[in-house]
Amino acid sequence: IALRQTQNVTVRVLPEVDFNVISPVEGIIYDHNRIEFRINSTYNIQEIEYLDFSDDVPRFKKICWKDCSDFTRFVVLREGKHDILFRGIDDKGRIAQKEVKFFIDSISPKISTPGSRIDFTNGTFLVSFVEANPASLFLHYENVNKNISLNSCVEERTKTTCKIFANLSDFNNQEIDYFFNLTDIAGNNVLSKSREIVVDTSAPIINSLNYSIKERAITFRLNITEKNFDEVRFSYIDKNGRLKDEILCARLENGICEKRKYFSYGEHEI
Repeated sequence: IALRQTQNVTVRVLPEVDFNVISPVEGIIYDHNRIEFRINSTYNIQEIEYLDFSDDVPRFKKICWKDCSDFTRFVVLREGKHDILFRGIDDKGRIAQKEVKFFIDSISPKISTPGSRIDFTNGTFLVSFVEANPASLFLHYENVNKNISLNSCVEERTKTTCKIFANLSDFNNQEIDYFFNLTDIAGNNVLSKSREIVVDTSAPIINSLNYSIKERAITFRLNITEKNFDEVRFSYIDKNGRLKDEILCARLENGICEKRKYFSYGEHEI
């Protein structure tokens, strides 16, 4: 005789818990560091905590302890990339997780123009800025808006310096206004001060160079054509093998630079 026993068992499978991260938004670049954490759910969420993988020592931090199904809180975060894992726990102990990545750049750029007291340019400009995440840099002059390649700039510690050349031949011997426009990846924008500068793209012309020697004294006489004259310099290697660089004339008299200089005995290449 075979005996058989049958028992019916009812198993209730609970649905998985879920929640929505309304804020922060995936992939957004925020221009402020006070970030809204906003979460809602149709489930009875009782606890919410988050872990920021960008922290030096990532660990979960609890931000809601009860009735968290419609939760909002503002949290101050540091600059840079953030990869945050939210974890919600409902009244039955079920766990759900959501990951959100975003970026914070809340510090406005700072910009300056080294050598801005210089009155002339041949087309060369210098600009320095302090900004960890620059997006674009433009040089504005007259009706021109020149895009500057940030790859050509040199970064030293927190400061970045760019040397830019613009073809200003159309403005030779004219005065122009110029300024720089810097924007970071969050859209923060800063303008340098607008400055006036005289364009000089023509090289000086040395019409003649003569000299006379009397013992250790050499008298140089140069005839020069230059509207915006600054100085005449000369250089040579002295008897100790050191490079000497000196001013010969700081001004012209009717286009003439004439000056006497003394050298040690021997051969010199000037």
